[in-house]
Amino acid sequence: GLRTPDGKPVKYQIIDHNGNVVAIQGADDESPGDITTPLVASIIAGTPDPASNPNPAHQATNVPINGNLSWDFGADTDAYDLWFGPTGSMVQVVDGEASGASGSFAYNDLPNNAQYSWRVDTINNTSGITSPGPVWTFATALPEGLVEIGSGSVTTLNLPLNPYYGYNYSQTIYLQSEINVSGQRIEKLYYNWNGLAAGTNTKDWTIYMGHTDKTAFSSTTDWVPFADLTAVFSGIVTLPASAGWVEIILTTPFTYNNTGNLVIAVNENTPGDDGSLAKFFGTSFATNRGLRRQNDSSAYNPASPGTGTRESGIGNVRLQFGEIPTVPTFAYSPASLTFNNVVSGTSSGWQNVTVI
Repeated sequence: GLRTPDGKPVKYQIIDHNGNVVAIQGADDESPGDITTPLVASIIAGTPDPASNPNPAHQATNVPINGNLSWDFGADTDAYDLWFGPTGSMVQVVDGEASGASGSFAYNDLPNNAQYSWRVDTINNTSGITSPGPVWTFATALPEGLVEIGSGSVTTLNLPLNPYYGYNYSQTIYLQSEINVSGQRIEKLYYNWNGLAAGTNTKDWTIYMGHTDKTAFSSTTDWVPFADLTAVFSGIVTLPASAGWVEIILTTPFTYNNTGNLVIAVNENTPGDDGSLAKFFGTSFATNRGLRRQNDSSAYNPASPGTGTRESGIGNVRLQFGEIPTVPTFAYSPASLTFNNVVSGTSSGWQNVTVI
């Protein structure tokens, strides 16, 4: 039994949640010693312990779309209920099934890049008590070939550009360790847009890609040379008044060597601005992985952009990789030419077509 620090036995009561004395411990003829306050028991017999050790772990990311949920049952558990589904819309998928030391549940064909939640409620059949478990969450994997770099919600980096200005030029470095895709080419590019306004005056983009040994920009003029860049897109980028990832299909896919780091340069030259609220989301880092310029008077020349501003972070980006064709492909840009009216017997002005 319980004893005081000087060795005297203690007489004590066990009181349930309703204040009823359910047991008295200690001998009547023994002195209660120095402890006179009754002890209160808060454990009800037959209360099952909650489940633990979830797999996937709570808040796990990049979870396969086909797999198993698994967990360990707690003490005094005879049966369980399982709730599972998209976050905010869980449904009961197991009702009162017998338990053991651990449990599992197979799932199939979940959508990519989706948030899911699940919960195990443990049941004691003798007492009839159910203990609701904690809600665990996970995110399913991105589609095959899609690489996401950056998950922050910073909007002050102004990468790849700042819609508050009419003209922008930037370069951002993405590390090989963040990409790590061999033998494929980048076919699409996505930027994470907050959608607080439509980017109607931030629509004319030229995008360049290149390999670089740089891991950061060492000065405000430490641009990756224009000769090391390849134009991969030139055209209209639609920025809606709604948040999400903005897709840009590259007119010239870029073959990534998976050895160097990747630099992405964006030159935006639509006159006017879209206010101070619309922004791209970014992620902060300790090193200066972004270098940018912005103004309201004239477009930048990527071959000599001048003195910029370094940023300790990146614009969040997704890169869609695809297989490199085994046979030559033919492409041209632009898709059409406009000559307007030409007087008979005269020649129109020259226009250029790039054949790839």
